Amino acid sequence: VSVPLVFFGAYAGFRRPPVDLPVKVSQIPRAIPEQSWFSKPLFTSLVGGILPFGAVFTELFFIMSSLWLHQFYYLFGFLALVLVILLVTCAEISIALTYFQLTAEDYTWWWTSFFA
Repeated sequence: VSVPLVFFGAYAGFRRPPVDLPVKVSQIPRAIPEQSWFSKPLFTSLVGGILPFGAVFTELFFIMSSLWLHQFYYLFGFLALVLVILLVTCAEISIALTYFQLTAEDYTWWWTSFFA
């Protein structure tokens, strides 16, 4: 499915005229305003790791306790729910931290969002 769509997109893209931008882009990059303390890369990296870990810490505690005490772990349905909660938490934190970078007018936002 991907290969025909790639060729169709390339064909359609080369047939279209080039985009005429209404405003000229300056070659000199704008100065990034002073960032607040919660927009720093170290803080966003810590938040991007601590919050998802906090979402699954209790479940990890029960799994490790059952392994160390040589017991069986039976709550696989709850583990699946915790996995969904982890995925949602990671997605929401990444979106929120990227939004904070964009509202701070930081045009190098992609590096910080990569670490978050």
